[in-house]
Amino acid sequence: MNTIEATSVARNSNPKNSTEAAPIVVGELALNSRDMLRVTLGEYEGRRTVDCRKFYKTDDGTLRPSPKGITLAIDRLPALAEFIAAALDRARSEGLLPGAVAR
Repeated sequence: MNTIEATSVARNSNPKNSTEAAPIVVGELALNSRDMLRVTLGEYEGRRTVDCRKFYKTDDGTLRPSPKGITLAIDRLPALAEFIAAALDRARSEGLLPGAVAR
């Protein structure tokens, strides 16, 4: 099941980064029973970022970030969105998406 939801999270509880706000979860996409793709808006070393990261579920059910993902400066987000939109259009025109998703 795929979920997309916007959530605002309280300040980061990590004392090392106590001045940085916790990331805003923009959406989550279940990849399988253990993995999910999470898109967040956040901050790293004083720079605003967008992060697309694979998370995995541990044996106790806790979600943990994996090293698989990409973090970009927020000013790169419009270009990334254009590329994703172009990929979607191309996949549709090539008939690469299943019928229900192709719309």
